[in-house]
Amino acid sequence: MKIGILTFYYCHNYGAVLQAFALRYYLKSFGHNAYFIKYQLPILSNRYTLFRFYLYKNQSLFIKSRIFIGTILNINLRIKKRKKFISFITKYLPEISEYSNDLDLIIIGSDQVWNPNITGGFDEYYWGDFSKKKGVPTIAYAVSCPSSVFTNSLVEKKLDNFVKIGVRESIIKEKLKEKYGINAELTIDPTLLLSSDVYKQFIHTRLITNDYYFAYNLTNNSNLKKISVEMSESNNKRLIDIKSKEYKACGPIDFINLIFYSDIMFVSSFHGTVFSLIFHKKFIFFPSNDERDERVLSLLTELNCLHLVYNKDFNFSNIRYDWLAIDKKINEIKKQSELFIHNTIKDEIYKNYKEQDK
Repeated sequence: MKIGILTFYYCHNYGAVLQAFALRYYLKSFGHNAYFIKYQLPILSNRYTLFRFYLYKNQSLFIKSRIFIGTILNINLRIKKRKKFISFITKYLPEISEYSNDLDLIIIGSDQVWNPNITGGFDEYYWGDFSKKKGVPTIAYAVSCPSSVFTNSLVEKKLDNFVKIGVRESIIKEKLKEKYGINAELTIDPTLLLSSDVYKQFIHTRLITNDYYFAYNLTNNSNLKKISVEMSESNNKRLIDIKSKEYKACGPIDFINLIFYSDIMFVSSFHGTVFSLIFHKKFIFFPSNDERDERVLSLLTELNCLHLVYNKDFNFSNIRYDWLAIDKKINEIKKQSELFIHNTIKDEIYKNYKEQDK
């Protein structure tokens, strides 16, 4: 089957390209031809330019000057990082024209493709209007968005564009059932469809020779900053964070390398949490106490791992990681997601066969 994927594969963002890679790798392992439909939103592409112009918007002259100076001082590292992303995308994420007329199925997702705050409104491509016009059966797989999206009256019309819907958060599944009577399925992020052995094929020499902790703090969480510094100092470990030169120059493979070889992960992001789980890394998730937490809390709830969420009474020395139980639970929800994908493909193949037989 020839499958087109609509997602944020073009963004120089670790989670975006790795989830895209994982979905294509998974589909390809079952003999399907999968390509990324060449559709890019400027609002997203512009976030990852060398000079990060999106950061300048609505900022004071003083802040603009600081951002500009910081960018110039790190320009060589940013160039290295950019080259690595371009190389990864070119090698592993092949494109197909949006005007292609020979697709058998379109998969929209994973990632926050239904988040209008990211896409600049309800984008017709990611909500299925585009593929419906083309007459290609379309499914949503592990799509994500804030639950507040379902207060918008536009949503109900767009949900008719999908033959099947899989979402990443349990709260989204509940909202779809409660508000629209849609029986969406809970599907895992594509990165969890692949075993750790698949990722290990790409991880070679350590980027950092000595032992270290990795503070992956994308939300500027003050608790994460404080606890990671305290623990690294008390245990005499180097602390790598998003300001470290090794991070500033790292591409997608380097990113999973940093997680794989770390001793402890301090995370405030979804994919930082996911790869900690995949590689059996001790980790603590630091919530932002807003809608950004929904993705991680939904996953950790499914895995019975809410004890790994930081709170004021958190005691790291008392935390235990039952990796056997966690892997067992991941495999259970992975099987549900695999059935979702394979049954959909089988149904569409059968429909095509019946239509040709008429």
